[in-house]
Amino acid sequence: MVESRLNDAGDSWITDGQYLTALGPSMLESADTIIWLELPWRVIFWRTFTRAVARTRDRRLICGENVET
Repeated sequence: MVESRLNDAGDSWITDGQYLTALGPSMLESADTIIWLELPWRVIFWRTFTRAVARTRDRRLICGENVET
């Protein structure tokens, strides 16, 4: 499905790293620019931690019917 969407987009599309494993070769062949964000560990940890705390506090649904505990 993602590959067909890329084909339908023509020359104008943007995607993020979550599709790289599944579409790696075909996506990389058609890309003209790749931007790799390598954030420091402390930034990744802080964002993950604060997101988990917020989800635990307000019992927001994630991944179907699951909630953060």
